[in-house]
Amino acid sequence: MTETAKTLWTELHSSKMNPVTWKEKSNKAKEYFYHYMLRDFPKFLLADRHWKLEQFATIRYPDWTASIKDDKPDSSSKRPLDED
Repeated sequence: MTETAKTLWTELHSSKMNPVTWKEKSNKAKEYFYHYMLRDFPKFLLADRHWKLEQFATIRYPDWTASIKDDKPDSSSKRPLDED
């Protein structure tokens, strides 16, 4: 679950769409992240308004941001942002 989230955040970063904090995310970044996380982990669908997914991202995102390097974004994207 965490590895999938990190991959998605890396893809957002590669597209220069990653927020400074998870609470500052754009609607497009949120929709992208939610789409793949809900598809891959349907148990998040059981919580009203996806609060568990939001809480997961709020807790895990700072760890990921601490590990990235702005000058070398990951180019090994598996899912293009424009994919539906």
